[in-house]
Amino acid sequence: MPKFETINTTLQDGVQFEKFLKYLPYQNFIKDELEVVKVFDGEKELDKADWVNALKDAIKDIGKEEPTLADKYELEKKRNDELQERLLRLETLLNEPKELPKREPKIEAADDIESLRAEYKEKVGKKAYFGWDAETLKQKINE
Repeated sequence: MPKFETINTTLQDGVQFEKFLKYLPYQNFIKDELEVVKVFDGEKELDKADWVNALKDAIKDIGKEEPTLADKYELEKKRNDELQERLLRLETLLNEPKELPKREPKIEAADDIESLRAEYKEKVGKKAYFGWDAETLKQKINE
């Protein structure tokens, strides 16, 4: 496992390394002094690139200034203003009157449909599907 010479720490497994990285921000180390020197699996030395990348990811935020209360307030205010603007746009879209396209209802003569259904039943020997219109029934009868 990696050895940190500046801290003189040797970790025996990956779990210890992950735990070390997790608590690294609270240990007051100077991030420029941290370095992965060697990585071993038993007697075999491994490539340390993955371990170095994990260490870099863990220490990149160390030393970064925390935003002040005023900064947090401004950020939250900006988010709230954007949300209010979106809600207003949505409300105006919902309140706009919209005209729906007018559709003419299909009105077919009941006698015509009934006579076509009877004719279909005589020809085929079973009842016609109730959802078929006059044109479909004529088509089925002529087939």
